[in-house]
Amino acid sequence: MNSEEENLETYFLIWLDNSTVNIQKKQHTQVELRSSIHYLKIFSDEEQCENYIRSLSNVDRIIFITNTQLGKKFIPRIHQLPQITSIYVFCLDKSKYQAWANQYEKIKCLVSQYDELISQIGYDQKRRIKAKIDEPLSISILDENSTNIFNNTQECSTTI
Repeated sequence: MNSEEENLETYFLIWLDNSTVNIQKKQHTQVELRSSIHYLKIFSDEEQCENYIRSLSNVDRIIFITNTQLGKKFIPRIHQLPQITSIYVFCLDKSKYQAWANQYEKIKCLVSQYDELISQIGYDQKRRIKAKIDEPLSISILDENSTNIFNNTQECSTTI
C-alpha cells in the first residue's frame, strides 16, 4: 500500500460492485459510509479485490460490501479469512437470499436500500467501537529477553 492509500484506522470498508445501476446513489452512499469508517476502497474486479484483501495483515479488520450477484461467487473465497469481520450484501429480494446468507456467519445483513446499508454499518460500527473500549487493556512490560522477577524472590526477600 503506498503512503497515499495508507489506512491508519482499525477498520477498512471494502466494496466490490461491478453494477452500473444507481451510480449517483452509490456515490452518495459512499460519502455517507465514510462518516463511520473513513477508509473505503472500491473494486469492480473480483481478482483485484481478493488480491488486495489477501495482501492485508491478519490484524487488519475488513467490513466488506457486495451484491448478491458477485457475493454468491466471491464470499465463499474470502469468508474464512481472519481480516473479514463483517459482510453486508445488497440485494433487491431479501427473502430469496436469506437461506444462502445464513450459511455464512460473517454476513451481518442483507440490505435492499442504500440508506439501510448506511444505517446498519453506522450502528454496527458504534457497537464495535464500544466493545473495543470496553475490552480490558493488556500491557506487557517485559520483553522476551527479560528475566522473570519472580525467579529472584529469595534475593528480594533477603535484601528487604
